[in-house]
Amino acid sequence: SQYYALFYSFTAQTVEEPTKYRRQGEPNETIIEISPDEYEELTKESVIDCNSIKNISLNELVHKFENKFLVGCDDLSNELVKKIICGVHKSRHVSNKIKQLLK
Repeated sequence: SQYYALFYSFTAQTVEEPTKYRRQGEPNETIIEISPDEYEELTKESVIDCNSIKNISLNELVHKFENKFLVGCDDLSNELVKKIICGVHKSRHVSNKIKQLLK
């Protein structure tokens, strides 16, 4: 069977005006603003776009970690994880199959 990993992108490029980052017609909950106070690995205000989830094979995930293209985020707070899951479920761009994985 095929294995997939879901991961989220953090960006600080558009935080000055997060409304520019929001996709037209998407609920506000699909873009999560996050500060270094909430996640100490960040150096400045950032956003998580819950409309953009990547599906990659387990082999590709391992390759990306080994080559340092990805960094793990295993210390996210429960509150932040709940916000991400809520944002994914509210997105019109994420398939129901992926949403079911994030119950």
